[in-house]
Amino acid sequence: TLEVTLFPYTTLFRSKETRNSTYNATMKTYWFIFNKSELLLEKCSDGTYTVPFSEKSPVEPDGTHTVHTITGTNGNNIRTFYTDKTIPEDDIYIMCDLRKSYKLISSDLYLEAGKCEEILYWDSTTQYCGVCGSPMKMHTSISKICEKCHREVWPQLSTAIICLIHRGDNILLVRAHNFRGNFYEIGRASCRERVSLRV
Repeated sequence: TLEVTLFPYTTLFRSKETRNSTYNATMKTYWFIFNKSELLLEKCSDGTYTVPFSEKSPVEPDGTHTVHTITGTNGNNIRTFYTDKTIPEDDIYIMCDLRKSYKLISSDLYLEAGKCEEILYWDSTTQYCGVCGSPMKMHTSISKICEKCHREVWPQLSTAIICLIHRGDNILLVRAHNFRGNFYEIGRASCRERVSLRV
């Protein structure tokens, strides 16, 4: 049985930017702060981990990266940005690879972290217009526009499908040679334009 949940596009991608060097929220907010592929996590007193939840960002934005405000799928207030600062582990915070954080934080927070990383990746890869090469700037909460030719772009939605192959209670897992650590995953593949899928 395949269960599909549809979310409004504007709910998943509602975002805006700020260039202020000091950035505070007016209410408590989840701060999803990334350094490359690593996510900032906060240590809890019971030995678990969570995403920083406060009015003020635990890391000062450097002004070179956009701070996005996102409405989470559960209505949570979320802000996310990239930082180039190296954040050493201390008694409160630790940097963790996004994939590895799956075992450390709740499923809801992990899904939000994935959405934040998607928005940040889209932002970082659409700095310049694909038509004329001019700089792009935020136009609406979910789009950018070219300052010269006025071409507008939005985050792309890519359909992803995985296939579960099983025999009895056993499932087929695969491991690529470039995986970090002892990780396995369910088989998946990509399909280029004008290429047929065959089983």
